Amino acid sequence: MSTLLPDSVTDAVRRLLTRSLLMRALLIGGAAVFGLLLLSAIGLTWYLKTLDFNTYKPMIQDAVLKAGGRALLIDGDMRLSVSLHPALRVEGVHLANPAGFSRPNTVDVARMDVEIALLPLLYGELLVEHVDLIDPDILLEKLSDGRDNWSLPGELAGEGVSAAAEAGPDSPTILPRVHRVMIRNATLGFRDAGELRPRSLVVPEIELWEGNGEGKDKLLLRARGEFEKVPLKLQGSLSSLHALLANQALAVSLHASVPGVELKLGGSMQQPLDAKGMSLEIDADSPGIGSLARLFKLPPVLALAMHLKTTLQDDAEGFLLQGFQARLGGNDVSGDVHIGMPKGRLRLDAMLVSNAIDLSGLLPESKQAENAPAAASGKGGGKSQAARVLPAGPIDLAVLRAMDATVEWKIARFSMPDLQLSDVHLKAGLADGELRLGPFKGLLAGGQVRGELVLRAAKSPAVFGMTLVGRGIMADRLLAMRAGPQADGLMQGGSMDIDLTLDGRGTSVAGLLADSNGRIKLSMGEGKVKSTALNMIGGDMLMTLADKLNPFSEKKDSMELQCGVVHFRIENGMMLSEKGIAFETARMNILSQGSINLLDESIDLSFGTEPRDGIGVNLSNMVNVVKLGGTLAEPGMVVDAAKSGMAAARTAGAVMTGGLSLLGEGLFNRVTADSTPCKTALEMK
Repeated sequence: MSTLLPDSVTDAVRRLLTRSLLMRALLIGGAAVFGLLLLSAIGLTWYLKTLDFNTYKPMIQDAVLKAGGRALLIDGDMRLSVSLHPALRVEGVHLANPAGFSRPNTVDVARMDVEIALLPLLYGELLVEHVDLIDPDILLEKLSDGRDNWSLPGELAGEGVSAAAEAGPDSPTILPRVHRVMIRNATLGFRDAGELRPRSLVVPEIELWEGNGEGKDKLLLRARGEFEKVPLKLQGSLSSLHALLANQALAVSLHASVPGVELKLGGSMQQPLDAKGMSLEIDADSPGIGSLARLFKLPPVLALAMHLKTTLQDDAEGFLLQGFQARLGGNDVSGDVHIGMPKGRLRLDAMLVSNAIDLSGLLPESKQAENAPAAASGKGGGKSQAARVLPAGPIDLAVLRAMDATVEWKIARFSMPDLQLSDVHLKAGLADGELRLGPFKGLLAGGQVRGELVLRAAKSPAVFGMTLVGRGIMADRLLAMRAGPQADGLMQGGSMDIDLTLDGRGTSVAGLLADSNGRIKLSMGEGKVKSTALNMIGGDMLMTLADKLNPFSEKKDSMELQCGVVHFRIENGMMLSEKGIAFETARMNILSQGSINLLDESIDLSFGTEPRDGIGVNLSNMVNVVKLGGTLAEPGMVVDAAKSGMAAARTAGAVMTGGLSLLGEGLFNRVTADSTPCKTALEMK
């Protein structure tokens, strides 16, 4: 044949036959491999169908006990439905609690379904198509001795995570690929030591699934539920489920919401399971945080617009809120905050700056019940009052003993009811149950204030100490703070100095003051006061007192004050003034002395007047038969029995002597009267 056909044709035929033989060989080989795979799959399917997974319960339970130190009980069936996607169903899964907790199990799961792709198993990849958890019930608890039911024994904790991290992303047999996880009707509870009932998070649905397309490695999530009857929603993504399980670098993007509050969280975590290497941007907004207040049991008055922005980072000792910025209504604060537990004890350090802090709308309204009668320090045989000014409820000092802190705060404008300060600089420290506020300083009504407060709460009762110094504070501006625009023109001048030292011990504000010692001294310079200003400051009581102390027949709408002093010495809760209260006016001096009992809040202050012009006949001796009595909550004018008897005797003497006794008494009083009562009051021992 070669003699009849050209060589080129012969070569072409030879090549064609060779390719045909090769193709046939490939087809035969492929059929053989496919047959082997099919036989393997058929054999594997037949084997799985005949396998009773219930026989593996003891092995699984023993492995969990060794790995986590907890008993695992599977009291339902384990069965497998076989197809290209075999599904294993496990019913009645329970993870036991350690001894001493409120219920037998930490975790109860009614049913768990796991579907696995069969073909990837043939080349060594474990692909979990989906995992369904039905009715999981988890209760996390912490006991008073510090034990909890979510921590693994020390020698076991972290072993699984460490092994996974060392294996790396190229070890799919250690970390299976999971396509979708669905959790239905979950209940997560938490009970802290001392709580009667757990706080619960009810989650009808949580879904996690792999992304598609370019983001196929991304883990997407969606959840909805209720925490303490407040609805919650969560959605977002993690860069990779594999990275999360392997405790490797993870990108995070989450959006959570409760009614009225939106929270965004984005950034990265280098070791997510250990909460290490975090750099997360937090952004929260709310037109009113009423629902958030209910969630964390805050006062409902906090229904104010809120915004918070910060970067959350971690270090060896805790967490740093860097560039912290927050607004609540008209209040703002910014700075850096560090929270950690360097020695197993909570510690907070903060450097803060505020343009405005206004507590007027944040402080809860005082309640009668909070000021209910109470034996403040065990004195007085249980005597009670219908109403109190000093809070008698116990001070919760537990938080002072539970943490340490250092805070430095600069506030441009600080306001609270009837009081406004500016340029406030406050330093605060808390260590081993001792709270120290100060030194603090600021500007008040044109003057300066500075002071320090110490509360030692390591032991009960707490020990309290305070010093306060004020210089150049203008009384007219203080009045304007209380009365607002209505105070215009009611008072002029009145520069004041304040000196206060106080210490005591007790378990409440009333108790601390009822056992206190110290001194209160207030002095005021020249000023002019209209009578209506007294009405604004103290109501009808001060107006009545002013009328009773006026020895002159004519009424004036203003009083020219040359000086004024209020000076009390405090001994074991008794405020004592011995010629320590004096006001010098253009026409008379007003003098007072007596006591205020800080235990039962009773008042006993007598008043007298001395004229500063004319012959010196002290007509006030005929009318000053009243004194200030009652309580701090309900002060009032009462008859001074001693002065009333003296006035009656003077009247009888005047009738019998034709008035000469009054003239003689007036001349005597004029000679013996204190010409500088303000100075005398300031120098009271």
